[in-house]
Amino acid sequence: MKLTRDDSYYSAYLDEMLSGPEMIAVSQHLQRTPEAQKELAGLQQTVAILRELPDPTPPPEFWDKTRQNLREFARRHKRRTSLRLVVRRLITGVWHNSVTEPREPSQPEAGPSIPPGGP
Repeated sequence: MKLTRDDSYYSAYLDEMLSGPEMIAVSQHLQRTPEAQKELAGLQQTVAILRELPDPTPPPEFWDKTRQNLREFARRHKRRTSLRLVVRRLITGVWHNSVTEPREPSQPEAGPSIPPGGP
């Protein structure tokens, strides 16, 4: 396994998300490559700093606007919306602008369309 400087293996290695053979390969790579050790140390420092940050707190009107947008979305589509689709749209930021700046009803919905049944 050849690892490059911009490889995402280091992040997955720290999160223990690699398979057993991948974990061993990254570990061996780290043992013999000082530059990789520095890269991993920098990533570990970044993760430690980020973990010290407080959790973001949404503005007070966020949840009310989100519920309103969800109701409008369900009404526009006149069908039951699966929780999976709602969560996916929230995560991908489809409603980002409408949460912070409500849209006029005649404006088209922003963001990518997701085919029925998911990607």
